[in-house]
Amino acid sequence: MESPLRYTLFDNLEELRTRLRSLTSGRRAIWVTESNCADLCLDRIGIESADIVLPPGEEAKTAEQLLRLWSGLTELGATRGDLMIAVGGGALLDVAGLSAATYKRGMGLVYVPTTLLADVDASIGGKTAIDFGGVKNGVGTFYTPEEVLIAPAFLSTLPELELLSGWGEILKYSMLAGFSVDEDVWGTAEVAPSLIRRCIDYKIEVVASDPLDKGGRRQFLNFGHTLGHALEALHLSKGEPVPHGIAVAAGLVMEGYMSLRRDRLPQEELMQLARVVRDHFPPVSILCTDYEQIHAFARQDKKLRSAEEGIPVVMLDGIGKPAPAELFTPKELDEAIDFYRDFMQI
Repeated sequence: MESPLRYTLFDNLEELRTRLRSLTSGRRAIWVTESNCADLCLDRIGIESADIVLPPGEEAKTAEQLLRLWSGLTELGATRGDLMIAVGGGALLDVAGLSAATYKRGMGLVYVPTTLLADVDASIGGKTAIDFGGVKNGVGTFYTPEEVLIAPAFLSTLPELELLSGWGEILKYSMLAGFSVDEDVWGTAEVAPSLIRRCIDYKIEVVASDPLDKGGRRQFLNFGHTLGHALEALHLSKGEPVPHGIAVAAGLVMEGYMSLRRDRLPQEELMQLARVVRDHFPPVSILCTDYEQIHAFARQDKKLRSAEEGIPVVMLDGIGKPAPAELFTPKELDEAIDFYRDFMQI
């Protein structure tokens, strides 16, 4: 059984520094970060340099970088009793968590997320992974960190697209949990701690009911992700990466449309969702020649549990009313993609 997650939301960086000093008192810390954070974040928490520095973003989530982490830990003489402190965005936490989970069958781990996406989603739930064989999160496991230390003060360091990526996941939570967000704050760094806490608490409650993602309520957290991940994989294959949460925002519209087509989501609620995405998120480019590749990537989705006919997509019976995944044909996927392209005027 997975241990319960402990997270703390800090009002300022001095409080975070104090907690880090306490955690590392009498225990060896091994600091892992990504190059962007090495430049922008470490000195803000009183750390001169990291022990292992990985490339930024999805470039870190590869077998090569995982091997680099294992090698670095070995060269440092790390033991199971040491504490890896991973400082960075969601991709960095994913690969660092996988290395901690597997090095000597599991070493100490603490997450310090530095992006909005990592604050509300990637640091929570115990999933670790790398991308493999062109598949998003193709190889991974479950491993709960000892603590997650969240400081919204880091959000001021983020570029606009990275902030929007986090807002894409907040949009997902608002659709699942049924809460509204002030129109004026979409896409900004002005994220109320209460909103961050609301997203985290919702995810923790859902994960607790299905910790190993066996097809229970945890599948609801994949709303927008079957097609969102497919779009991410498509653009990665082209060498034109799209931030995760922006791809998810597109996926929310498409999968919301699929719920409408199954007589689940009311049309006015789909249009409410679609307008938020159109007004606050950049469109994700999709060409007519991309459809077959999107089908192929969607069939690689981790929700696919057998050689079943169709592609599983989480349903929405209404805002705040998620429902189990249903199977869709490639033709039905195409109709949803068409709706998104038409609405976003791509």
